Amino acid sequence: MLDDSKSVRFNTRLKGPQLSSDPLQRLLNVMSIYGLLLMLSDFVLIMGGATMCWFSPRLRRNWVLGYGSPRSMINDDTWQAGNRFAGMLLAAMTLFSMSMQVILWPSIQHSDVGQAVSLAFMFSLPFLVMLLTEKYLEKRFRV
Repeated sequence: MLDDSKSVRFNTRLKGPQLSSDPLQRLLNVMSIYGLLLMLSDFVLIMGGATMCWFSPRLRRNWVLGYGSPRSMINDDTWQAGNRFAGMLLAAMTLFSMSMQVILWPSIQHSDVGQAVSLAFMFSLPFLVMLLTEKYLEKRFRV
């Protein structure tokens, strides 16, 4: 004969996943890994823009840290202006991109095309910043 208490326990297990008390596990249940990586990339780009804007102009001209293009390396004025402009632009464009991703998240989350477009835009942001910074330096310094 079957024990009723065992069958009840078995049935309560089948009702669905129980919510974990671990906050990280709850976050992973709500968001996909793609969403977490997208937020992390936004955070990295914003911090990179802030670093370029505030920290890099104080450094000596170099090719490693900051916005180092041939046009921005001409003198200290172009170095400082290029880094400030590129940093502010990168942070602002990333904030705009992040707000659009939050607004469009339901369609991005469930669509492979939406994820591909979002990812392509995130990867193209630094290149767009480079293009606009070069145009800014060309117009401002006539070099």
